[in-house]
Amino acid sequence: VVDETDGSGTDTVRSSVISISLLDTAHVKGAIENAVLDGALDAHAAAVAAVLLLLSLLVLRTWRDFLPLVLALALQTVLGALGFLLVPVEVAWAPREVHGFWAPVFHGADVMNLERNYLPSLHVAFACTAALALGERGGRLARAGFGLWALAIAASTLLIHEHHLVDALAGALLAGGTWRVVAPWARRPDVLEAFRLEALCVREMARFSRRHPRYLLAALGLYRYALPDWSATRVGRTGFCFLQLVDDVLDGDRPVAGEPLDWVDTLLVRLGEPPVPGEAPAVTLGRAFLAGLR
Repeated sequence: VVDETDGSGTDTVRSSVISISLLDTAHVKGAIENAVLDGALDAHAAAVAAVLLLLSLLVLRTWRDFLPLVLALALQTVLGALGFLLVPVEVAWAPREVHGFWAPVFHGADVMNLERNYLPSLHVAFACTAALALGERGGRLARAGFGLWALAIAASTLLIHEHHLVDALAGALLAGGTWRVVAPWARRPDVLEAFRLEALCVREMARFSRRHPRYLLAALGLYRYALPDWSATRVGRTGFCFLQLVDDVLDGDRPVAGEPLDWVDTLLVRLGEPPVPGEAPAVTLGRAFLAGLR
């Protein structure tokens, strides 16, 4: 039901249906304007996109499977932010009015949406990327299903007047381009090992910092030093974490099974042996440190 009695140029919806005005010949021919939805549909559209991303937690079981998706989404966020700065567009739709129970939800989401962040549509980019990542885990039917889901999300951004067609197309191109580049790179064994080492370093530095704040300053200094060449300076991070871990064990600050000296002797023996899957973090960090010194 559409109420046009206020004369403001805004069609107000009193129920959960789409209202469509007459075509305005001053705009692009065929464009459907002034469609205003109830706030519930706006919230539901955002929830559908979130569900598609959350579904990846069930389909992608290991961090190695999850890494390409995370890196692709991160890169899209950075490129999208650059796009928002370079092309700060606004939608041409009339202002929306929302009434009823969902009005506070809609207005809260509208505030968080900020302004001039339309081209490209990150809703569409994230949905298409999730569909690509999840579709790879299944057969032809799964790919078709996730593709239709992403297409429905893209259509919803148009129907609720969150984006124009060019925004959605740009988001889809952004998803396809970044996934084509990032996914193969993030699956390389050397890249996966580098991320595993960095994650171990972050975990150990966090443990050191919880014990004393001075280790936090040391960690920040190491990461600041790493900015010019992240890979070349990894030996400094692995070395710091490995040596500090051994020092903590010898000082009694890191409990281990058995005597600390026996633990260190066993560690040194393991470092001289071929690597095996599931090694302890100390062995992994020690191997990376020694390899970086060569």
